[in-house]
Amino acid sequence: MNFGVKERVSAFDKQHGSFVRLEDYLLFEDGAMREVNPMGLLASPPKDNYQRTRLICKYYQRRLDLAVEEFDERKQHFTHHAKVGLRQKNCPPPIAETQEAVTQLKALRAKVKLCQKNLEQAKVAMDACCPNRMAKDEIETTNRQSNEDFLNAIEAIEI
Repeated sequence: MNFGVKERVSAFDKQHGSFVRLEDYLLFEDGAMREVNPMGLLASPPKDNYQRTRLICKYYQRRLDLAVEEFDERKQHFTHHAKVGLRQKNCPPPIAETQEAVTQLKALRAKVKLCQKNLEQAKVAMDACCPNRMAKDEIETTNRQSNEDFLNAIEAIEI
């Protein structure tokens, strides 16, 4: 089956689900990526578990960042309008009913908490797929220190 560009991109998007934008790329929940430019790269999730789960963590981190930004902006919007109204001689009513504003902020807070939970689960999955990764990092640090000590000892010997 021969797809045009639009169909190819649409099929890719449908296959990989929700995404977030990271600069000129769209990062999908499963670790797939594609360029925003429809003529650009379409990359399936990496086969390497660590690389795939690392991208999934980036996806959830970006989702969290966006959720926090949305909460902060909405809260600032409500706060700003209330403070401006209080400074005016003829104080206007609030821009929203109190309960409505509280409900909106609580919903956005719940969204942030869900994103935090998803990010933590993704980090656990990343650590679980590579239990020796920490050991490798520690070995590399030890080897680096040993080489520095070795070099210092050799360089200290003079004629």
